[in-house]
Amino acid sequence: MFSISQPNLLANKKRKFMLSTSISKESNNNVNFQWAPFPVEMTRVSITVPSPSGSKLLVIRNPENESPTQFEIWSSSRLEKEFRIPQSTHGSVYADGW
Repeated sequence: MFSISQPNLLANKKRKFMLSTSISKESNNNVNFQWAPFPVEMTRVSITVPSPSGSKLLVIRNPENESPTQFEIWSSSRLEKEFRIPQSTHGSVYADGW
């Protein structure tokens, strides 16, 4: 997974994205990259956690006001599952690293 960004000139900020790829070595020692068709925008993201295999990505988006916290599971730039959990049910979400 790669982090990329581009300027948002109207907002005077950077837009951040995650782009995934599958890298394989072919029998003739060539390296093959299979890029995901679209990147995942990282707006309001507080935590991103790749799976140990690198095939999936957990994205946790910050709530706005009293909105629910949004948990997303991505695979190859495709949203597989999405959970919206109210702050009253779950509370704050933290990542303490490995």
